[in-house]
Amino acid sequence: MTQPGSFKKIFIANRGEVAVRIARAAAMLGIRSVAAFSRDD
Repeated sequence: MTQPGSFKKIFIANRGEVAVRIARAAAMLGIRSVAAFSRDD
């Protein structure tokens, strides 16, 4: 059960190692994540 004001889902607007670390940390905390990046990156 989530507490008021806590995150349920996050959007990661990054790529590479930083995005992977954020996604792993979120998963460990039980937070769902979605990542996006541009093809031009």
